[in-house]
Amino acid sequence: MTLGKTPLPADLSSLPPDHTSNTRRRNTMAPPAAGRTPQAPGAPLLVACTAALAGAYWLGTSPLQLRTAGVLVAASRVLPLLTRPVLAPTSAVLLLHAGIKALGYAVPPLAVVLPACLFFLVARLDLPQPPGRTVTTLILTPGAPFTVGPFSWLAGLRAHFGWQRHVLQRTKLGKTAEIFEDTDFHWGLDKESGRRKQPENGELVRSWDRIVVWDDDCPPLDVLEEWRSMADEPADAAVRALSAHAVKGDALSALANALQDPEAPGELRSAAQALFASCARRPPPGAGALSLDYYAKRKGAAAASKTEAPGYESWDTVTKLAREDMEAEEAADEEELREEARIIDEGQKVYYRYGPPILVSLLHMGLSGGFASARISAVLTATDYLMPRVAANAASGRMMTEAAANRTFVRLLETNVWNLDVMDRPANLRPPSERSQDSVSLDSAGAGWVSSARVRLLHANVRLQCARRGTSSDAINQEDLVATLCAFAIVPLWSLSRMGIELSEQERQDYVAVWRHVGFYMGCHPALLRRTFRDAGTAERFFWSVACHHFMDVTPARLWDAPPPLRGDEVPVGAKTGPALPLLYAMSNRPPSGMSFAANCALARFLIGPSLSTALHLPSYTAWRAVRLRIALFVLILPPLFARAYRQAWGDELRVNCQIVLRRLVLWSLKQQGSRKATFRTKTTDEAHNADGEEIELDPAEGQRMVKAYRSLLREMGLVLACGGAAGGWLAWRVLSAALRQ
Repeated sequence: MTLGKTPLPADLSSLPPDHTSNTRRRNTMAPPAAGRTPQAPGAPLLVACTAALAGAYWLGTSPLQLRTAGVLVAASRVLPLLTRPVLAPTSAVLLLHAGIKALGYAVPPLAVVLPACLFFLVARLDLPQPPGRTVTTLILTPGAPFTVGPFSWLAGLRAHFGWQRHVLQRTKLGKTAEIFEDTDFHWGLDKESGRRKQPENGELVRSWDRIVVWDDDCPPLDVLEEWRSMADEPADAAVRALSAHAVKGDALSALANALQDPEAPGELRSAAQALFASCARRPPPGAGALSLDYYAKRKGAAAASKTEAPGYESWDTVTKLAREDMEAEEAADEEELREEARIIDEGQKVYYRYGPPILVSLLHMGLSGGFASARISAVLTATDYLMPRVAANAASGRMMTEAAANRTFVRLLETNVWNLDVMDRPANLRPPSERSQDSVSLDSAGAGWVSSARVRLLHANVRLQCARRGTSSDAINQEDLVATLCAFAIVPLWSLSRMGIELSEQERQDYVAVWRHVGFYMGCHPALLRRTFRDAGTAERFFWSVACHHFMDVTPARLWDAPPPLRGDEVPVGAKTGPALPLLYAMSNRPPSGMSFAANCALARFLIGPSLSTALHLPSYTAWRAVRLRIALFVLILPPLFARAYRQAWGDELRVNCQIVLRRLVLWSLKQQGSRKATFRTKTTDEAHNADGEEIELDPAEGQRMVKAYRSLLREMGLVLACGGAAGGWLAWRVLSAALRQ
């Protein structure tokens, strides 16, 4: 099997020999050789500052305080484990003590000794993160990722301690202490390379700044390659029938009309019947919002062979099941329907509870990063859907024409409309309730179901176009469909952790359950959904494997130095343009945020991670840009974090307001582009965006009310934080003053 080729930034022959080899030297968790003690960036400077502070501290302190500071500084130079974790806190303690003494207060020895000892113990118990490039996420066990958030020191400690426990357990069991790279295996795709096919269970494998403990939930890449030959036959047959009879307009409505028209061609009626039989119903057990565990617990061992087992079968068996016909619909009782609606409602609440951060993650990591895969971007470029042709604009010094940028931006907005449709309310995912073999009423279906069915037909239309042009024989296959589902289900979980928001395990499971339900209506096979989306942890590990597979062709490029930061309004053109940049360029300088192209690139690089960002030619950013980025992200995540600690009514009001404001914002942006609400059909390059679709109508008075309500919520949050901060500062000052006067 041959992987598609993606142009790299320059000739790979200029790389050092270590970089161009098929395998790279593996990182180990064993201590480094003598004389090569690793230190965190900036550790020598911190050591010098600490030593200088200790010298000043020496001049006016008691022998006990002096010895404590001297021991800490000396230990930080000797012990390899004590670098930044102990130097920075110790320096802060010494600075605080020096400032207090300068004010004329007498400081008890314990005021310095106890905090210093505490920091010493924390650092001594802590092991450094895995060696090599920066690790964004450590997926150590299914369903329990240990992440390091930039605004959460507790998350950082949890990640470090979790890593330590894992290392100790592996050492105790006598397993290897090596971290393998994804390039250390041939994955069944290059069997003559001399490498092993795949990792063994329990081995640590790193790919694109993320480490996974390999187990049976990680699909081998040759299995994913086989999934690329599996499409969506009911949707493909429907689109072929529509094309054969030159049916124009909304494909879903045309199929529904053909089903009810006795004079419609037999081929078209048969295709419509097969399509609606496959999607105008509830998902089969385990492939919808209700998980396999629910059916196993509720129906017991008698149902295990039909519900529980498919989620744990081998990947080869799952592939065979997915090649069979879609499963028949099963009857459901009222209790099952109520539980399904409850889980969908809880998952949708998670989306709007963290609405703005999730929307940012979808745009800057899910779409910009996921659609940059050579396998997906080639299809989107060939059909001129979402990905414009950039090469034609290189000579003009622009990344793309204004018309192409507007067209791409409209496609992004249309994707967000579908996203909001499926996340609006449980009733939106209701399939047509009035359906028979000869008729179906789209009016009885929810807006989310209708949008998902239209997206499914859009994918089938793209496959048909690619087949006719001979550009791709495996366009938008089952692997791509489940990977796209992961971009909406898993990317927000990883991005929220990166921003500093840790979701509860129940929130994670509910959110993934909603997307498992949506995936069935998008055309993902139930057997694949059961196996890959059994729970949040399984879906995360599947997404790790998909990312490894989709971006395998650009692995050499991640070893290059990061592209330099952009200067002012600079825009890369020509060979410097990576596949992710056109999407970021299209969404730049747009209301309401008005973020510049450089700011969008910085945010995307922050969320995607350094290795993959470098491979995708995402520019690095300056220290000043990093500070501004962290401040902007903190402002973005502050309201949902505040809602966790404040009264529940305030959080509920914020969530409802966010649900309305996000929809109005996306529809308003579409209207500003002169577009209508999408029907998700492919259009030619020169075709107007408002050729079809629903007219967008917005009530200005309602918009003003929602903005006023949102500002009122923010004012209440600001007042509470200001009062709480003032009260806390006053109390701390009183306690400290009383302690210093004793």
